[in-house]
Amino acid sequence: MITMHDLYDLYAIVLKMRHDIEHEDNLPILQELITTIGSLEDTTTNNAIRAGLRKRDFCDLERIFFIQHDNIYTYTKCFKSKGIFLLLLSLLYALYDLIKAENYKTAYDLCDKIHDLPVWIVESNGDIPKKFWKICIKTYRTTWDKNFLKEEETKIKKIMRIEKRRKHSGS
Repeated sequence: MITMHDLYDLYAIVLKMRHDIEHEDNLPILQELITTIGSLEDTTTNNAIRAGLRKRDFCDLERIFFIQHDNIYTYTKCFKSKGIFLLLLSLLYALYDLIKAENYKTAYDLCDKIHDLPVWIVESNGDIPKKFWKICIKTYRTTWDKNFLKEEETKIKKIMRIEKRRKHSGS
């Protein structure tokens, strides 16, 4: 499960990447985010993203200074939707591939389109808001790749519907 605080950290990190899309630390940061988020599906850990990133040496630690310490939370929400994990990982892999290919203009635009998603997930209590698909991804598709996350979108929406039905039926 991913906590709301890890989602807020993810938001801050994607913003930092967007600000300096060509930074040499972006690829190792993305690698660690993918590893950490991929490992959270079956566990609940506060500060997981911070702890994961602290395992690595970065050239510019000041850029993501907030990872240097863990926070203590009196309240948190956890999200366990497989749809959320599939979407976050798909986006991080796509961003990784764009930066690795030095396709910085497209990577910048992807960061711009997705940076608010973690906050929206928290604000919508674990849902992926329709505006993400209808505004952010649709605009990205129009500009860069008409098939971007099409298959994943179908899978994610199906997963989210099934999970919502299970939650409401109590099973």
